Amino acid sequence: MPESAEIVVIGGGIVGVCTALELCRAGAKDVVVLDRGEPGAATTQAGAGFLDLWATTQAGAEQEVTVEEYSADFYAELGAQHDIDYVQRGNLWLALSEKAWEKKLRPLLEHPATSGAERLTPKEAAEICAVVEAQGLFTAVYQPRAAHISTAAAAKAVVKEIETSGGRFVGNREVTGIEVVGERIAGVTTSAGRIRTNAVVVAAGAWTNAVLESVGVWVPMVSLAATRFLTEPASIPVDMPGVLAPEMSDLYVREYGGALSWGCLYESSPRYDFSSGSPSALDGPSPSGEAEMLSIAGQLGETIPLLGVLPRVATFTGFPAHTPDYRAVIGPVTGVEGLWLAAGDNYAGVTHGPGFGRLLADRIMERSSIADVEPFSLDRFAKGLYSSSADVLAAPLVQSAGWE
Repeated sequence: MPESAEIVVIGGGIVGVCTALELCRAGAKDVVVLDRGEPGAATTQAGAGFLDLWATTQAGAEQEVTVEEYSADFYAELGAQHDIDYVQRGNLWLALSEKAWEKKLRPLLEHPATSGAERLTPKEAAEICAVVEAQGLFTAVYQPRAAHISTAAAAKAVVKEIETSGGRFVGNREVTGIEVVGERIAGVTTSAGRIRTNAVVVAAGAWTNAVLESVGVWVPMVSLAATRFLTEPASIPVDMPGVLAPEMSDLYVREYGGALSWGCLYESSPRYDFSSGSPSALDGPSPSGEAEMLSIAGQLGETIPLLGVLPRVATFTGFPAHTPDYRAVIGPVTGVEGLWLAAGDNYAGVTHGPGFGRLLADRIMERSSIADVEPFSLDRFAKGLYSSSADVLAAPLVQSAGWE
């Protein structure tokens, strides 16, 4: 393990490794990524690998749209150089009601960034997607720019780019603390020793607040479990677009290796089990959580009948971190010189990772960037407004999963 580094990035998920790569590309000479495991082995690997312009469905999120456009180009380039299962099949957004059409699909369709999107009738939606039937549909929108990747493969590919650019990834090293001397970063302590450094980026996902505890910093966010299933192979066409049903607990479905990869939000255990602490490894939801997910899929039985038929052969669970306003925390920590944050992925860390990494790297290296980073500042949260995980959980956007 190195004795020193110009910048240490804590966290080997997609946000952390993308930040490290962007730092290398911006001219940082000695960047070290630390992780207690392997690249992309925690929440990143549980991600379904959908890439889309999610923020076009949200008011006041133009910075995020810019981030998503940057990330789309980043993954297309990465996919041309590495095997990350990159395919641009588009996404089919489903609305089972007029409310979902007005709330989610219409904003997506009418946003300038999705100029190629088109509204489809239920019959037309069924014609372009092998697993969708017209029954139960109100309308649909096809967004052709959307793409899909293998999340774990993408994280590993980014690490290869880091190493090519002069940086280093050090896995199987648990961070035990951050050293501060005179309100300035002095080093990082790990299970294998200490690294001297004057700059630390904490991009540890659900474990961010545990890492920051040694310096007395707390980010208002909670980690909520999310689960993805993989079915047995069923000769699903490789050109099938991804399917999204926002009003059905954000249910998603995509083809993966001839099988279906699908998931949705749920309320049962372990959804909130680690909202006030650091998550531990899980194979999947509790029996009640699995039953709830299957119940949600069953409500789409007319529209996506295969979900309730195909046996599941693998389960992946991660812990996306949610902030009260559904906006990430990107930037410096006031009062601790050299401490930087990339936290709060709000269920879109894979899509946002490259763009957030670019924003933060440009801020650290004092370069102009693709968007204004100030709206992502930790200082936007008034002191005392969110002083506990319970306060964050009570925020309307967290309660509604971004639907308000």
